[in-house]
Amino acid sequence: MTQPHTPIRLLITHREADEAVLVLARGLAQLPDFEVYITREGISSPTEEEGVMLLPCPPITGKVNLSVIRLLR
Repeated sequence: MTQPHTPIRLLITHREADEAVLVLARGLAQLPDFEVYITREGISSPTEEEGVMLLPCPPITGKVNLSVIRLLR
């Protein structure tokens, strides 16, 4: 019995992404086995850029509490 093909999903937070990480993410996104997502502040809806899916992320301006966790989900 063979398993259905499931791509590797990679989520990178925007605070951790420098230029080298962005170049790597774009390269991985071109491969058929990868789905790459990066969070980004300042966008209102998900968009795709160079094969990478950019996901909106509200700014975290204080301590993380239950309401912030719900907002991030």
